[in-house]
Amino acid sequence: MLDIEGIVARQGASLEADYVRGWLEELSWAAEDFEVIRRFERAWTEYGPAR
Repeated sequence: MLDIEGIVARQGASLEADYVRGWLEELSWAAEDFEVIRRFERAWTEYGPAR
């Protein structure tokens, strides 16, 4: 799995969070594993542009 925290920290405000969320949701349903969405949201809260 990619380093979600690192990607969010590096991309910051240039990351299109809604676009990423949409794809993560699709992938999570396909894999029947929603942990990646939770990890993204935690990283976005900690490292995203509104921190």
